[in-house]
Amino acid sequence: MMFATCWGKSWMSFLGDLAKSVDHNDALEVTSDYVQNTIGEVAEEAATLAVIGSRFGSRMAEAMQGFAKDHSEKLAVRALS
Repeated sequence: MMFATCWGKSWMSFLGDLAKSVDHNDALEVTSDYVQNTIGEVAEEAATLAVIGSRFGSRMAEAMQGFAKDHSEKLAVRALS
């Protein structure tokens, strides 16, 4: 997960920017920017996970259809025997 691996770097960068901003009286702006960027990263990660989940669900559905088809064919062969 990109968010999880970059979070530490992002946090440390934020703290550095915040420390510098105290001298320039723009700590609120730095904090706001950090929160907006973090929310954006979380949204991107959520979208990526949704796509992965959707693909996984589709593949599982295909696998279950194949299993059900094979199973019903075997039952039909047994019924005819």
